[in-house]
Amino acid sequence: MSRPDPQGGPGETLTLELAAPFGCVTVTPITGAQEMWLAARRGGLLSAAALETMILSAGMLRGGGDTPGAWLVGDRNRLLLAVLCAGYGAPEELWLRCPDCGEIHEVPLDLASLLVRVPAGPAGKSFSVEEETMQIRLPTGDDLCAATAGGAGTLLSRCAPGAGEGAAEVLEAEIAARDPLAEVRVALACVGCGAAVTGRLDPLALLLTEIDRGGGVLAEIDRLARVYRWSEAELLALPAWRRRLYLTHLAEAAPSEAARALS
Repeated sequence: MSRPDPQGGPGETLTLELAAPFGCVTVTPITGAQEMWLAARRGGLLSAAALETMILSAGMLRGGGDTPGAWLVGDRNRLLLAVLCAGYGAPEELWLRCPDCGEIHEVPLDLASLLVRVPAGPAGKSFSVEEETMQIRLPTGDDLCAATAGGAGTLLSRCAPGAGEGAAEVLEAEIAARDPLAEVRVALACVGCGAAVTGRLDPLALLLTEIDRGGGVLAEIDRLARVYRWSEAELLALPAWRRRLYLTHLAEAAPSEAARALS
């Protein structure tokens, strides 16, 4: 598999290998129509896991059995980052605030190195740990959705059924070893006061920030339609990154147009 290059800018099609047995998934740039489809279905009652599954089912992905709920948590995080990179471009840094003094820290991001980190897996199959006295399974998207609805203990009962004392710690250790992108933590010492500053890379939050930027797809289409007189169908067919190129051009042209009007 060729190395995904999110630094190449938005508009690129990315291919990611998933944990066995799901093979490869191709991620294409999100379009206005897909953004509109998501906007119509997003609601306050959706859990984060359910929203992730909905995004991964919106039509930008091909392959992998087309079963986002069955994919490992780390693979889902990688694919959300790929949707972000293909559709809007790769962010180059995270911003973390010190909880003690308020100092803001810029943390460089290398998403290319994250996108190629295929979980060891396996996905959907139990395996033996603790000298083969315990059977566990790595969590999937469906497990996260069930845990949100079922409350504390649901994830453990699904992924380590019948396990005894210490099962939670064993499962956590196996996830860290076999599916490290299930959770990506960032830690540093504050340059202002020396306090410990920690944070978590949240692919869903990063993606939703870009989807909602500028008021979202409806507001952006409205602005372009007023200027260019294109139809809604034409604007919805545009990939998000191309739509925003036009919006950037309009924003950059506005000051010069105003200056000419005053001269």
